[in-house]
Amino acid sequence: KEIAELYERAIEQTEALRKAQQQERLRSIQKQRLNLTKEEVSSLPDETVMYKSVGKAYFAWPKSEIVSGIESKIKANDAEIDNLKKQQEAIALKVKDTESQFKDLKLAA
Repeated sequence: KEIAELYERAIEQTEALRKAQQQERLRSIQKQRLNLTKEEVSSLPDETVMYKSVGKAYFAWPKSEIVSGIESKIKANDAEIDNLKKQQEAIALKVKDTESQFKDLKLAA
């Protein structure tokens, strides 16, 4: 019974680790896209008319506000990536602990 519980816990922790890794990859891809968009928008002249979608409509926005919005999204993405890395480290420790408990249980049997 104890072995089955440890096995289930190990599976759940491994799945949580994979999920966190996948989310980190997605956030990294999103960060790359935001950085590319920022570079492209920044290279345009300041007097360029830019539009931002709000729901189904588009409204004219100053370039500076669009760039600052992109920068804030990049910062939020960085914070989320850091959070996900911390989660991965914590989950990895839990997985190692569960594995050691499983090995100890097998040796005791």
